Amino acid sequence: MTRARHATGLAAALAALALATAPAAPARAAAYGASVHASGGPPLGAFGDAAGFALGLESAAWSASGARPWLRLRSALQHVQTLWRDDAVPAGRTAGGTLGTRHVSATWAFLLGPELAASSGALRPYAWATAGPGWFRSRTDLAGDLGGTRWDRTVARSAWGLAWSGGAGARVPVGAPERGLELDLAVEVRGQQGARFLAPADVTGDATGLGYGDARRTAAVAVFRAGFSRRLW
Repeated sequence: MTRARHATGLAAALAALALATAPAAPARAAAYGASVHASGGPPLGAFGDAAGFALGLESAAWSASGARPWLRLRSALQHVQTLWRDDAVPAGRTAGGTLGTRHVSATWAFLLGPELAASSGALRPYAWATAGPGWFRSRTDLAGDLGGTRWDRTVARSAWGLAWSGGAGARVPVGAPERGLELDLAVEVRGQQGARFLAPADVTGDATGLGYGDARRTAAVAVFRAGFSRRLW
């Protein structure tokens, strides 16, 4: 009996020693990545009455903790440029002739917010919502003949405001897994609050002068974007 007790005690001591000296399971390391995208799509709402097709570029970075790899913090630098668009001022807004508008605009923004993303699998869906400071600039050229008077005027405006972006897409691994490279496709709505731009219906005119308001509105676009994302470490 005594030997059995001694053997049991020795086994327990050895087990305790093994547990104490066994290496702990490694914690999952934090992850970091970056992406670049090109995008294009139409302007929306009131902005769609003034602006042409929108083109964009974006560079972004993300980080995720080891405890929650599916929850990432996303930061991005974003530029959106609309193409020149020509329109006629509605006939009821002018007297004694015709007047046309030619519009172009651009936005620069820094955005920050959460991203939910799958980090494994052949198809890795993700979604995000970000916001931050943005600078919007527009230029509208007015030209035409009203009551025998030729008008040529340029209205340039700019404003700081809240820029925002949200969308969803999927990433597909490209090449060897250790490269961490993914094809990145998504649809997105992005915009800026408090943008200053002229739409054709904002303009009035006759032989004595031109008039136009200075309302602050949302400049939003819907885009399809494509690019590449890569896990850095």
